[in-house]
Amino acid sequence: MQSRHVYFYLFIVVLIIIIGLGLHGFLSDKNRYQDNQVITIKKTTTSGTPSIGGSFQLINHNGDVVSDKSYTGQYLIVFFGYTFCPDVCPNTLAKFSTVMDQLGEYSSRVTPLFITVDPVRDTFQVMNDYISNFHPRIEGLTGNEKQIEYIKKIYRVYGAKSKDNNGNLDDYIVDHSSLSYFMGTGGEYIDFFNYNMKPSRIVSKIKKIIGTKK
Repeated sequence: MQSRHVYFYLFIVVLIIIIGLGLHGFLSDKNRYQDNQVITIKKTTTSGTPSIGGSFQLINHNGDVVSDKSYTGQYLIVFFGYTFCPDVCPNTLAKFSTVMDQLGEYSSRVTPLFITVDPVRDTFQVMNDYISNFHPRIEGLTGNEKQIEYIKKIYRVYGAKSKDNNGNLDDYIVDHSSLSYFMGTGGEYIDFFNYNMKPSRIVSKIKKIIGTKK
């Protein structure tokens, strides 16, 4: 009888361990993507700064060809997303609209760039209509698939159709990075803002950075 109790308790202990391992695996999968973003940020050049950004050529939401040189002298907030995004993108752009309003005299030195990860649907006309809902200094950038893949690579961001789209060719979700990058006036990486960072905190960081470089 006693041995049965021992086996029963051993069974319970093993079951708890299995459930615990399963939960750990689930949480690890859930957070892996955000963790990978942070790991990517930590990759550095030989000078000690993260290897993020570089030369590019795209089309802005007005249909004009632009490149990294078009923004020389401006600080950039670079965010990747797409116009059909249900939550992260509109929330982030609304946040950066608030940031631009709160930057005051510093706002003229900052240009937020919203770069699509869905160039097939996000033509410059679509981007133009979408961007009009946010702060006027925010620019939307698009291009062909090769150009977008390249800029995703140099900014070390992820963007791909979700596996949960059920084969729908026109109405689909795109999984993508939610971090935003703050780039210097020469295109150099300075800092990053995570999705949950409050506008006031972003404003404070930007003012401090620009203030020290006057």
